[in-house]
Amino acid sequence: MSIYAFGMFTVVVAVGYALAIVIALQAAWAILRLLSPVHPRDAVRQIAAALADALRHQRLASDALIALQSQLRWPYPFRLRRAIAALVRPEPLPLVEALARANLMPPSVLATGRSAAASGLPAQIRWLEALAGPVRTRAGLSGGSSTCIATALLLAWAVAFLSVAVLPKFDMIFRDLGMRLPPLLAGMTAFTWFCVRWSGIVGPAVMATALLAIRAWTTWAWRRDQRFARGTLLVGGAADGCSEPELAVALAESLTGRREALIAAGERGDFPALARLAGWRASTPEQLAERVEHARWCEQRWRTRAQVVGQMLMPLLLAVPVGLLTIGIFQALTNIIVLLAESS
Repeated sequence: MSIYAFGMFTVVVAVGYALAIVIALQAAWAILRLLSPVHPRDAVRQIAAALADALRHQRLASDALIALQSQLRWPYPFRLRRAIAALVRPEPLPLVEALARANLMPPSVLATGRSAAASGLPAQIRWLEALAGPVRTRAGLSGGSSTCIATALLLAWAVAFLSVAVLPKFDMIFRDLGMRLPPLLAGMTAFTWFCVRWSGIVGPAVMATALLAIRAWTTWAWRRDQRFARGTLLVGGAADGCSEPELAVALAESLTGRREALIAAGERGDFPALARLAGWRASTPEQLAERVEHARWCEQRWRTRAQVVGQMLMPLLLAVPVGLLTIGIFQALTNIIVLLAESS
């Protein structure tokens, strides 16, 4: 076999292996997304907004789900087809049950949806609108966290490059010269070698911690949203003229563990007890409406402040290692220059 043929064979094998790895990773990622119990908030909000718009304008919910199939990532097109099939069969399921069968929303969200469905179509539309939340535009996303994430990735790459490519060189130079590294540079070099040596443990530990943090944050966010949904359900039901027993029956669909207490409060006509069991403190529907609106305003203000602080702090926190590396490198260069000047 000639050198040219051997080279072409090597290139073909390398490209084949690369393609196989890419295909395997994509297939593994698709299966992981299909089996993952986590529901992305943006996807759930988009589904809720489309369904709320369809019900408000008296259109079929199945038509809204059909239009969403080309707008959501895998595995949502597959799940949407299951929900559509449940809605268009000869004996169609209720909307919330179809969403539950297709696993389109978290169980806690669907529990509140059953409460809204028990209160009637207006309550169900309000539940979907509250779940959809404010519309997030592309400009808001690009001007918000995208810039912060891009800066963080760039600085993280710079820190990794300096730690892996630059620090070992200075360590070798100082060993050849019989000198010790400056304390700052020596500490960072030791930390780099520790990460490299124990990467098989440090890497999975960091990833596991990040996944647990994301899971905890997602769970807390869904619970907060359901608290808002229950408050909206009470306010809307009272505005529609529902009595306390009817509100209690509706809430019992989502708060199964407090069903007896809810039914008892409804029979007494105790609206403050219903609000307390739903997660709010209010004596009248008007006061509950004010508190729900104030809580939403506070949440939006906190979210805006956290985004601003994150945009300022993340680059600064990642710039600290770069600054320390720069100071350590300048100290090392100064020591080398002084040694050369003394030896000459």
